Amino acid sequence: MRCTNEECKHTAFHRSSLASEFDCEWCGSPMVVDSGYDDESDEPARVPGRPLQQEGAHIAHARERARTLLAEHRANTLPVPVRAIARLEGLTIEDDVELGPMLRARLVNKAIQVRPGGEHLKRFSIAHELGHWVFGTRHGDGQEAEDEANAFAGELLVPGPRLLRALRETTDVAELAKLFQVSQTVIRIAAKNHQKGHLVGE
Repeated sequence: MRCTNEECKHTAFHRSSLASEFDCEWCGSPMVVDSGYDDESDEPARVPGRPLQQEGAHIAHARERARTLLAEHRANTLPVPVRAIARLEGLTIEDDVELGPMLRARLVNKAIQVRPGGEHLKRFSIAHELGHWVFGTRHGDGQEAEDEANAFAGELLVPGPRLLRALRETTDVAELAKLFQVSQTVIRIAAKNHQKGHLVGE
């Protein structure tokens, strides 16, 4: 299913396409059946619900998986409760673990170990390791795995539809960072990803 709101564009998977009357869980607009195929598109056909086997599609899939996880756990508040989501996924979080200078966090079995630091940095690190958990990857699996975990983390903490709503109230980077409890860098990247580059405080 695809949201008909051009600003939102949220997609969701439903078991039956026969039940076509759904409202978007993010913005409330009607949703329509999206087969995943576009006869006028130059993009190769894909199996609905699965990413294309190329780098850009992996990143898009990572962001969509983050939004799906938020919906699964009904995490509708801001800031996103990333620690609670990790616990609901069966993970524990071990704070202030000395990991050396090269690692901010790591996934050890079902524990996310986080090095000492500010809470904004910890939140992103937890979300990043949660991305590794979701995709079954780990540090050392290559740059693509790291890029996917970063994309997942960014979207989990700053979901696109919620960012678009927040931007109607303010475009100040500092205010947005405080609202989502992330660094200003994460806000700038999220705005760029969602083609909203008119932020104040750049």
